[in-house]
Amino acid sequence: MPECATVSGRCYVCGGEATRGMKTDKWMPGGFTDQTRVACPSSEYVCESCCFVMSRVSPVPGRPAKEGKSFGGNFRNYSSLYELGWDSPVFGDDGTRIDGYANASKGQKPIIRGFLERDHKAEWFAAIADSGQKHILPYVPINPPGRSGVILFDDATVTVPADTSLIGELCDMLTDGATKEELERGEYRPATWTRLGKDRVRDFERRHGITRGAWFRVAVWLAQRNEEQVAARLEKEASELEDKKEREKNAKRKPAKEKPARTIRKRSGGNDGSISRPDDASVRRSTTDELLGADIKPDAKCGENELNIGGVDYVRPTWPADNRSGQLRLFGD
Repeated sequence: MPECATVSGRCYVCGGEATRGMKTDKWMPGGFTDQTRVACPSSEYVCESCCFVMSRVSPVPGRPAKEGKSFGGNFRNYSSLYELGWDSPVFGDDGTRIDGYANASKGQKPIIRGFLERDHKAEWFAAIADSGQKHILPYVPINPPGRSGVILFDDATVTVPADTSLIGELCDMLTDGATKEELERGEYRPATWTRLGKDRVRDFERRHGITRGAWFRVAVWLAQRNEEQVAARLEKEASELEDKKEREKNAKRKPAKEKPARTIRKRSGGNDGSISRPDDASVRRSTTDELLGADIKPDAKCGENELNIGGVDYVRPTWPADNRSGQLRLFGD
């Protein structure tokens, strides 16, 4: 960095020994908000390495500026992986490959997963960027050789276990119909219970439900479904749904009932040409019986009992024998 000079002391940001760097008050940008994360807040210098990776104009390996753009990638937008002597893969948009180092975008998660699942033979680190809004590379811890270690996921410190098979299980669950939201929360839709089977969901929760935490979130973030298998599953489900709809449609179709023919014949024994319906049970039951008996038909006559309309305590009024017409007296005789 052209503005860096020879210094002696620890770096304000990463805490490492600095031989070249810049005065802290000169380097610190106006929008710097990581004061609570710096490793050596009493230092007066920022090392040249931190100045480089935290500068917007610094070129990111494998991420050159696109045509018409002034700047290429920004270190905070990419996950950075390093292991001394690692035969790293091609990672850049331009086919870049650097022994021991690789960076990966969010669309290159297989590179990150493959690195974390390695049995690391030398010192290593992994700074995984999720939001792309935070500088994490200067703060990442360096791990000794081995499968397990501590990484940064944005600004969260995460311990990677020696057994990383959880990622593979999550990939299978996603491929077979679960969603990342369901896996993160441990709450599944009825459709997911049907697709995966209740025994499989319960077994997964029994083994991993209590381990939900920082590593579980990283594993879910890294897990990706097999798109070819998903396409085949969706096609099969669509076909089964069409078959089900067709069966239900056919089940609703009922054959039309044929109305019995009405036969008309002459009344037996008559010679006047009169006709009558057959005297059989089907004709006699042409009118349905009501649940509580036949319908009450109107009758001009009214029996004495029908006047007791007031209930068990009702007393029928008596009428005077002399029922002459005229105005009644209001107060008697």
